[in-house]
Amino acid sequence: MMTSELVARKLLEHGWVIVFSALSFALSALYLAKRGRFASFTFFASGVLLIAIGNRFLHWAMTLGTDSYLEALNSGLDEAKFWGTTFLHMLPQFIAPYSRTQILVIITSGGLSLLLVMAAKRLPPLRTLYSGILVAGIAVALSLASIRLQHGRAFATALGSEFSSPPMAITSSTRDIDLLVYIGESITTLNMQVYGYPLLTTPGLVALRDDPGLLVFRGVRSTHTHTTSSLLDALALKIRGANAAPAKIGIGDVLRRAAIPSALYSTQPESGAFAQVRGLIFDGMTPGEVGTTDTVERSGEQRLDHELLPQALATPGVVFFHSYAGHGPYEDNVSASRSKPVATPDIAFEGLFGGSISGIAQAITSSNRAAYDRAITYLDNNLRDAIADIHSRDKPAVFLFFSDHGESVYANRGHDSAMYIDEMTTVPVIAYFNEAYRARFRTTFDRFRDASAADRLRLLDQIAPSILEILSLQPQAPLLVPSLADQAAHPRPVIVERDTLLGKTSIGLSFEPSTGLSGFSFAGGTPEPTFISVINQEFAADHGICYHRANSFAKAIRAAAVTDCLEVDLVVEDGSLDIRHPPIGRTGFTLQHIFDIVDGRNKKVWIDGKNLDNPEACRTLQTFLLRNSHRVRETFVEFPPRTLATGRAALDCAEELRADRVRTSFYVPSETAARCVRGEVDGNPCATLSRIVEEVVRSGAFSDLSFDYSGHAAIKSIPSARSLRWNTWTIRADEFHSIPRHEFSLIIMDTQTDPNGI
Repeated sequence: MMTSELVARKLLEHGWVIVFSALSFALSALYLAKRGRFASFTFFASGVLLIAIGNRFLHWAMTLGTDSYLEALNSGLDEAKFWGTTFLHMLPQFIAPYSRTQILVIITSGGLSLLLVMAAKRLPPLRTLYSGILVAGIAVALSLASIRLQHGRAFATALGSEFSSPPMAITSSTRDIDLLVYIGESITTLNMQVYGYPLLTTPGLVALRDDPGLLVFRGVRSTHTHTTSSLLDALALKIRGANAAPAKIGIGDVLRRAAIPSALYSTQPESGAFAQVRGLIFDGMTPGEVGTTDTVERSGEQRLDHELLPQALATPGVVFFHSYAGHGPYEDNVSASRSKPVATPDIAFEGLFGGSISGIAQAITSSNRAAYDRAITYLDNNLRDAIADIHSRDKPAVFLFFSDHGESVYANRGHDSAMYIDEMTTVPVIAYFNEAYRARFRTTFDRFRDASAADRLRLLDQIAPSILEILSLQPQAPLLVPSLADQAAHPRPVIVERDTLLGKTSIGLSFEPSTGLSGFSFAGGTPEPTFISVINQEFAADHGICYHRANSFAKAIRAAAVTDCLEVDLVVEDGSLDIRHPPIGRTGFTLQHIFDIVDGRNKKVWIDGKNLDNPEACRTLQTFLLRNSHRVRETFVEFPPRTLATGRAALDCAEELRADRVRTSFYVPSETAARCVRGEVDGNPCATLSRIVEEVVRSGAFSDLSFDYSGHAAIKSIPSARSLRWNTWTIRADEFHSIPRHEFSLIIMDTQTDPNGI
């Protein structure tokens, strides 16, 4: 039941929605009385829309940063059209859930609208006032949008002012190195097979994994989700400028100062984000052919990556190639003959994408995911060709690939920073050093090879220092950011810094023991998977940090990307090992798919067996694990509370699993533990709980206990519980620092905000 204090707070939070929807409903009733049916319907629909999405839409609008407005100012027609399509299908995510708060809003709005109608009938001029208030509200909204657009322009100016060209000499010990820097567009590691994606998107790169010259860096993030901000970090050196303020030098200027010849090729539209950064970071380079210059646009032709790449490869020295494959509409920027469709597992939509995506958005979500995976196969072909060319050269040559930012196709969010989710900043960095380079610059190669073997956090602003190290260039001023080859931690691991109407927001990628992740506040989207990845990076060596209910394909691949442990719900039915949480029905997503996702990634899998008290179900799982447990680092099987009451057969199965080095855990009844913690006396829950734990220990079938964290105090009071390992759920990322984590082996993180949950 809602208290009066809570009601008042909710009314205040939703006050603007209540007022403006009530005005809309009142005008609808007044126009209907005058037989203005069209106007009446328009106002009524506006009121319904305000109640349905008003607060969530406002929050999204307020979390739009200057980076988003800057991107919007320079988008081409195709880019704008693609964003508009994505946004329309994202609208259902703004719909507020049917709840007590929604009922309160509806009732209050309806009551206020009746009062407004009665008042207007007594004082007809009030109708004009109502219309005026609505018009004023629209005007304020448009004014704020206009102001933010101006802030976007100011943001561009501020970015440019950082490139003050401070004096700095750069010396070179050699100029006999070829370097191809291939800049990807909207490519996330989440969808790349070479980074563990279970679909065949990068077979070319996978085939090269045993080549000693190929280095695949993991744990790299872009600093932003938009091209402009990201590349201005990635392709500039950060140094101390005048008055000790940070300053940047574009990579083009750097190479010119070192007298290194360089060239630029791009298939990016001249009207897009590429045009914003070109003059700052590529200044001084010899311009190669740009795929969509004004001339090309007028002719209606567009050169794709594979058509322009041979020219770039034929150019000696340092060459930058800026791709457009990966940007939406995804199939418009790839060649059908050099890409291919990627086979999708035979899983229902809900099993692939979860149950939160609305019906009207399902078709476009499926289509975009398929098109994006196909675009990555096209990129893979081009990368393979570029690496083969570098491999064949007699002189020292290096290939370096990275993407400006990622893309979120499984959540259908593109790379909108106001709808942020983890894969928008997880980017590939892949290098290839040919044999001549490895022979002549062995020390440099060894540094990069050793760094690539360490799975640790890096940011894209380390690309420019890496280019200098590859080329044996020595800046005569200390750099603020190390190269990728340096084993030092990043001095300022902060990403997605944005200026919004809610203030400055950013995501800090470091964990402080006393305050956890509270040092930075972030508004917009779903940052929780990123926070969980930070916790996993910090604590996975000591604990299993698990992702809760990875019960859809999309959520499971995100879980495998951010944690070392996936927790799934298992129902064994008719011999099938279904991943689902009752009462949800079968989707075709099975335990086999989970093991395919984690195969080769050295992960742990927590299996919450919903009906493993059935001995036949347990035997079916046992048969599967005998064939597949070698594919994971550790298997943890959780048995339901009723297992103790179903006879010895299920316990024998659990004991055999334990003998096969599978961790077996008993699910402590949550309500019993919670009642004990609350000090309830009816039924003596503490005694009941103690008796259950003692029986679990005596059975010899279990190596672990698992329980809701709310029951921690009750479990801690039972001496026999300490003979088993403890595991708990569901811990919020912002509360992780406050729990006694040393008491737990596996810790399941709260993932209820994940958009692909089911």
